[in-house]
Formats: sequence, C-alpha cells, structure tokens
Amino acid sequence: MSSDARQPDEKWSEEARSDGIQDPEGVRSDGAATSSQQNPASMQSEEDPQVPRRPRKTDEGASGDDALRPDGDPQAPRTRAHLRPKIDEDLQAKAVLPSEAQPGTDTRPSSGTGTASAPSWRPVIIYCVVAYALAWLAALPLWLGSGLTSPAFLVCSVTMMFTPTIAAVIVTKFVEHRPIWSALGIKPNASAGRTIGFLALAMVVIYAVVLLGMVSSALFGTYKFDLADLSGFRMLLDSQLDAGGTPVESLGMPLRLVWALQFVNVVIGSVINVIPAAGEEVGWRGYLFPRLLELTGSLPALLISGVIWGLWHAPLILLGYNYPSNPGLGLLAMCVFAIGIGAILAWLRQKGGSIWPSALAHGSLNAAAGSFMLMFADADFTVDTMSGTIMGWGGWPVLLVVVVVLLVCRAFGPVAPHRQIGSDHV
Repeated sequence: MSSDARQPDEKWSEEARSDGIQDPEGVRSDGAATSSQQNPASMQSEEDPQVPRRPRKTDEGASGDDALRPDGDPQAPRTRAHLRPKIDEDLQAKAVLPSEAQPGTDTRPSSGTGTASAPSWRPVIIYCVVAYALAWLAALPLWLGSGLTSPAFLVCSVTMMFTPTIAAVIVTKFVEHRPIWSALGIKPNASAGRTIGFLALAMVVIYAVVLLGMVSSALFGTYKFDLADLSGFRMLLDSQLDAGGTPVESLGMPLRLVWALQFVNVVIGSVINVIPAAGEEVGWRGYLFPRLLELTGSLPALLISGVIWGLWHAPLILLGYNYPSNPGLGLLAMCVFAIGIGAILAWLRQKGGSIWPSALAHGSLNAAAGSFMLMFADADFTVDTMSGTIMGWGGWPVLLVVVVVLLVCRAFGPVAPHRQIGSDHV
C-alpha cells in the first residue's frame, strides 16, 4: 500500500508525533507504551488528539502549539494542566480595580496599597481615646479655675467642640490611610439640589423635635407653656433690658412682635453655629457612625455612638453644664439624649451625602433648645432639664418615636451616591 493510501488516522499520528504530541492510542510506533498508558489518570488532563486544534496566539504572540507546551519546549507534550498558570494570570488581570467598582463597593485601602480592608475596631478605639483625651485637655483650664463661670469658658468649650474632628483626621490619615475630604463626609457626594434640600430639612426637623419635646414634657407636667401672656419671655426680656438701663416700653413695638422676631434670631444663630457644630459632626457622624454601622449594624451603631458621644461631654456635664440640678445623673441623661438626637443627625448625614446637613441640625439644636424653652415658658414654673424639654425624660418619648420610625424606614443605609442634578430622589 502506498503512503498516499494510508489510513487518515495513521497519517495524522505520524504528523502528531513529529510535533511532539502524544499518540492518540497511547502507543508509540515502536510498540512501547506511552506515559499516559502507564498512568491512566494522566490521560484525563491531556487534550483529545482526535480533534485537531486551530493554532492560537498568546499575549506574547507565540503560536498556540508552543504556548501549550510546558517551559516553551517544542518537543514536550501539550496538556491542559500546563494551561493553569495562564488561566490564573488571566483571572487576576480581570480582577475589579477600586476605580472600576460599582457605587457602594468597599474599596478602602488597608495600608495605602489600594486593596479593600475589612472593618476593624482598632481605628475606632484609637479615635475614641484621642477624642476623649483632647476633650479633657481642652476643658482642663475650667477644672483648674472657676468652672462654668470661668472667663475662659467660651474659648474652652468651643475648642473642645473641634476635638472630634482632630481625632478623626488623625485616625483617617495615619491609621486608615484614606482621603480625608471624602472619607469623613466633608466633601458632599450628592448633588447640589439634594444637599440644599437636606439642609432645609435639617432645620425644620430639629425645630419640630424641640417643640414636640416641650409639648411631651407639658403632658408629663415637667414643663408649662404660657402663650397668652408670654410671661417667661417677658421676664427674660426685662432682665436683659434692665441690665442695659432700657425699659421694655422704649422698644416702640408690641411685646408679641419682639417675641416673633426671636425666631429670626434662632435661624441666624443656627447658621452661625454650623462651624463649631461641624467640629463635632466630622468626628461623630463623619467618622464614628459610618464605621460602627459597618461593624455592628444600624441599631447597635446608634446605641454605641450615642453613648460615646454623651460620655464625651463629661468634662462639662460634670461641672453642671446642661443638667445643673444633678451633674452625675446628668451624664447618664446626656447619653440617652445623645442616642435619640444622634439618630436624627446620623440620618441627615447618611442620606444628605455629607456632614453639612447634620452640622446645621446640630447648630440648630444648640440655638433652639434654650431659646424655645424660655420663649414659651411660664415665669412661675421652674424648668428642670433633667425632666423637662427634649433633653429630659419628659421629652424622650418624642425621640423614641423618631428612632423607631427611622429604623423601620431603614434610614441609615450607605451614603447616597453622587447623581446628576435632576435625577436625585429624597
């Protein structure tokens, strides 16, 4: 029989053997058994020689035949096992980079390398230690001096309000190695329309909560309104004008109009208070709450962050600030109040896309809590903040309802991603 008349399988086998490919039947032409015949398990990893393959090009431009051989040896047999390193390299090349991740994906670097790091308690603990230490250091002159009556009270209290920001910057920059502006919510990641909307909402919600806290306290008998004569406001105004030697009649306007203008002063005070309030919010809602949310979930994050925030006030509370009737018990009351009001501030920060809505709400709280208490009070009734107003147990039912509603509505999810103007939904 001529060579041209040979069977196709025999002709293919000779060509395959000339290229170094294993014989399809596992037997060489000289009758010796191949390695695949000696070890049947190895045949599972070899290519089927009955199906000729089209040569493929690799990344280096080599033909598929050479690429399939180990170590580039043209005489070595081709096997699928030798493809595994190449497949692994391809999978690694297709890994999602942080810049390509979908919105909401955690791509925070652990050590500046660009790889995502799992949430850890270590940075949170360091943050709390630094914030507490700086707070006590800022209030130290008051403890060494005359307390809340010290001439340095305003300077010390305002300085203390910036200690959470200092602690957050230190931990974010040097422990977590993350960009400060975006990681702490200083740079808004929502549209201008959404940000403005939440800024307005912040003021309205806080004013409403403060007023409802007074109504709730009145129902418990721990606060008394006088909207008919405005006796509490008149007494306050008289004391202020008498100190300046000016009688109330010299104002040239009705008392009720002067009273109404106080709402304008509250709004102005709210805006002025944004900067010192932001000194706290960058730390509490910009850093602490989002980290606790990752570590524990919504409800534990609210409870833990509220207690931490409340105890941070200890250098002033223990001197009689906010709760002068019982400073020791007042520190516990401050923690409860901080949990409730902190839930509102956390919601504004999370859904508002930055710390600025929560900073305005914090500033509005500082402006409205004391002013509203005096504007609506009865002069013959002594208000104890431990039991009356939104800061006392008489107003806490309002905060409880707000917290429950926010939890049910799942209002503490991830920070709203940036969207184009016109596509935002509150």
